[in-house]
Amino acid sequence: MSPPNLILPNFLVIGAYKSGTTSVHHYLRQHPQIYVPQFKEPNFFAFKNGADAEHPAAAAAVTTMSEYRRLFEDVRDEIAVGEVSPEYLVNPGAPARIRTCLPDVRLIAILRNPVERAYSDFLMYRRNGEEPFADFGCAVDHQEDRYRRHQSIGYYVRTGFYAEQLTRYFELFSSTSISVHLFEDLVHDPGAVMGEIFRFLGVDVVALPNLEQHNVSGEPRNALVALTLRSRRWAIPVLDVLPDRVRPKIERIVQRGLRRPPLPPEQRTRLQEVYRDDILALSSLIGRDLSHWFE
Repeated sequence: MSPPNLILPNFLVIGAYKSGTTSVHHYLRQHPQIYVPQFKEPNFFAFKNGADAEHPAAAAAVTTMSEYRRLFEDVRDEIAVGEVSPEYLVNPGAPARIRTCLPDVRLIAILRNPVERAYSDFLMYRRNGEEPFADFGCAVDHQEDRYRRHQSIGYYVRTGFYAEQLTRYFELFSSTSISVHLFEDLVHDPGAVMGEIFRFLGVDVVALPNLEQHNVSGEPRNALVALTLRSRRWAIPVLDVLPDRVRPKIERIVQRGLRRPPLPPEQRTRLQEVYRDDILALSSLIGRDLSHWFE
């Protein structure tokens, strides 16, 4: 009997939520020298052995090492082996667990203007029929109460403090093992950003056949679209096993049924002030000018 596959990841995409990680997951899977399991967001290092069990994302997480290893049992001769779990960035216990288990791992973060990220998160829950407030400001006002009650929609603002979150990683890992990118760069030129990621992972820089966006947020245009999207939620396990070449076609159909109302200026100003100090700290931490996030 052959020994069990003991391969574990040598890279992780750690976040952030609503910052293009679903797209990056699909882009990575197209590269012949990279292995990423089809299962996105196993969240193992956030909820290992039942940690933070009351968190709403914990129920769907991989929590045992044997189960986690099985995600990589089909690895053959790929150079880079990894997975994508944006919960790792925001979860305070994840960095130490990763360091203990994978001390030499390479870490990739994709960061989005935190104001835009919060609003996109709100629109995603509106899209899914889970956010009862049509007004973003009202939803923000209720988020701390929802967080205390462990509801999944209580994280709009608190998820965007990237400097605080990334500092936990820079304290435990070498800066050369952390690669940070901006969501706006990924949207503007996904091929260039993925080229940088490929070089960071030590694989060939190749042109990918499909660079479409995935998991785009927005509000349903009408009641029929809303009903379709809510039905889509229970169908996600079925959609996830479809070939990668089929999924983008479904995504395009979904996106045509969504609209993205503009973020009210007063709410933009409100959150810019909330995030101001963290954005300035992040700019210093990663060496990037982020002044455009205040525009």
